Amino acid sequence: MQIFLLIFSARGVNEFFKGDVRFLSLSKWSRERHLYATLLSIRFFRQFRLTKTFGTWKNVVRRQKFSKAAKSLQESSCLYGNRHMRACFARLQGHLSKLEDMGVTDVQVASIKH
Repeated sequence: MQIFLLIFSARGVNEFFKGDVRFLSLSKWSRERHLYATLLSIRFFRQFRLTKTFGTWKNVVRRQKFSKAAKSLQESSCLYGNRHMRACFARLQGHLSKLEDMGVTDVQVASIKH
């Protein structure tokens, strides 16, 4: 837990944060506070945390949906989704590769992703 503490005095402000201490005169602290408030009046800075959080959540959900759809597509594929058919196609690919190496036929062998 990080504690941010401000101690005001007649001469200025002491800021304590993460073990560091910083002294600011009242005029400088007042100017920084005004600049901060001005920044927050801009819509982008006012909504930044919400927008960043929502964007991160949206990307995670999109990635999960994509992964789920890819897995479902792979499992439902009648050719490569069935492990017996996948083994059969792998053997067939091996036999075709041997025939091509012997020069019997000119077959283009495509790679199968497992």
